[in-house]
Amino acid sequence: MKIGKENEKLEFKKTTAELKEGIISMSAMLNKHGGGELYFGVRNDGTPMGFDISEKTLRDISQAIANHLEPKVYPKVTEVFIDNKPCVHVDHRLLLSWRVRVCPSLVWQDRLCTPGDTGAWGSQFYPRGNA
Repeated sequence: MKIGKENEKLEFKKTTAELKEGIISMSAMLNKHGGGELYFGVRNDGTPMGFDISEKTLRDISQAIANHLEPKVYPKVTEVFIDNKPCVHVDHRLLLSWRVRVCPSLVWQDRLCTPGDTGAWGSQFYPRGNA
């Protein structure tokens, strides 16, 4: 059973080997929509594949998110079973991101801004939607 189709508020990653890409997607979702959902253990087409999950896995995901997003984001990270396959669900709908971390000039592209991308804004950061 497929759990949906990827979109601007829903992202699938096969394993935590794609954690960095998942965090970049989270930043894009937070900046554009104020949140979204991320699943690990799900193919890009929405088919659950599962993987081995421990408490350490959940803790590592939470810590990586806390260490790489500003302002700090503390999403709900839980193990869920989809078609009896263990997956990780990251719900980060509760917080807004106040720093533009993904280039607003790009349409739905997960790429971190470089200093050159933000040159037109000087050193100021703007609330989401005002960049």
